[in-house]
Amino acid sequence: MIKSLLYRANRASLTILQCDKIVETAKNEQTLLDRLCEVIVYSCGYKLCWIGFIDDNPAKTVKPVASVGFEDGYLDKVVITWDNSPTGSGPTGIAIKTKKTKAVQDIINNKDYNPWKEEAKLRGYGSSIALPLLTETKVFGTINIYAPESNAFDEEEIVLLEKVAANVSKGIAALRK
Repeated sequence: MIKSLLYRANRASLTILQCDKIVETAKNEQTLLDRLCEVIVYSCGYKLCWIGFIDDNPAKTVKPVASVGFEDGYLDKVVITWDNSPTGSGPTGIAIKTKKTKAVQDIINNKDYNPWKEEAKLRGYGSSIALPLLTETKVFGTINIYAPESNAFDEEEIVLLEKVAANVSKGIAALRK
């Protein structure tokens, strides 16, 4: 148990350090997004990381703009929205609507994950988290991270990952100016 807690704390701390460096050195937005996903998956041991931006269309869809990890067509097969339908009630839709992080600690037994459960199960996703990307006034997207185990995101790790999302939001805003 202690080893697991230390591993999680170290994993999240490493994520912050590496992501902060990427934010400081990225010359364009796509490089920032791609490198962030790489660090979260390859350096920090998560199974999948993808970043989605709000598509401000009538369907209120979320468009994946970067991804790294074991995805195997997942993002092509699932529909993710931020409306009030079942496809807008998962972690990504909730994070966008509430401007707050939404973790699903047990994908298989969470009824709000039903629209994506079978595809997630095929890929071995046990838990996921959606972290909002936002300006001072509105959400423009999310960082979505998947782990193979259930209960992968404890309170301390969530706080650290929220710092990553805040820094990435600032980095994107700076690059867009």
